[in-house]
Amino acid sequence: MEHITQAIKTILLTILICLMVSCQSRQTDSTAEKLSLEKARTDLISAMNSNDINAIMSALSSEHVTMAPNEPAYDDMEKLRRWHEFRVEHFDTEYQFNVVKTTYSDQYAMDYWMLETNSISKTENESTMGDNKGIWIWKRMEDGEWKLLWSIWNENIPSRQTEE
Repeated sequence: MEHITQAIKTILLTILICLMVSCQSRQTDSTAEKLSLEKARTDLISAMNSNDINAIMSALSSEHVTMAPNEPAYDDMEKLRRWHEFRVEHFDTEYQFNVVKTTYSDQYAMDYWMLETNSISKTENESTMGDNKGIWIWKRMEDGEWKLLWSIWNENIPSRQTEE
């Protein structure tokens, strides 16, 4: 029951953050702000592609939550580190992100992205292709640096046709 309660809290917090970002939505004219977020995003993707767990973890805010498909929400940094360590130990993965849209607010930014992955199992040497969609919610820290607050994604599965 506690796991269900935590899941509901996580979903409600996600909705709240999305509403905060969309309600405060604005068009930014700050080239520096855009470049700063672009650098944070590029650094994170580079860290993911090079399996640099320390760099991945340093890109995250202290309140970070990762919600991967069919997994529990990771809001504990040590558990999240172990999750990344397991992934790196067992798979070589190439990530190809396409940021579709970025929305800015005063303190937050939200990336909507598409992702293609190629994961090769280190033990079975089998390749698995992935097609995902997701959002990254970034938080601007007091020093102006962007840190990833939420990472939420799911597989891009075609919708089922309903029978008539």
